Amino acid sequence: MLWRIALRLSSPPAPPVTTLAERVGGVVHWALYAVLILTPLSGGVAWFGGQEGAAEAHETLTGALLALTGLHVTGALYHQFIVKDGLLSRMSPH
Repeated sequence: MLWRIALRLSSPPAPPVTTLAERVGGVVHWALYAVLILTPLSGGVAWFGGQEGAAEAHETLTGALLALTGLHVTGALYHQFIVKDGLLSRMSPH
């Protein structure tokens, strides 16, 4: 995840965000990055350190990961079938 974040920050900036959907998409992406980093860290602390608070955080983060993944998939489907901007084809290898 850290490598993916570095790539995203080092790539040319995206065009300015103009719609609410674009803003939500940006928030969801950064939240996914955070959750994908924090979930295994909290799980490791809970497992190896025996910390109950970390175990509870891990469970909460797992639920957040599922919700954010659902939002991410919904956004991709919105682009594919409503906006029809070819987003999914840009993500697949050619």
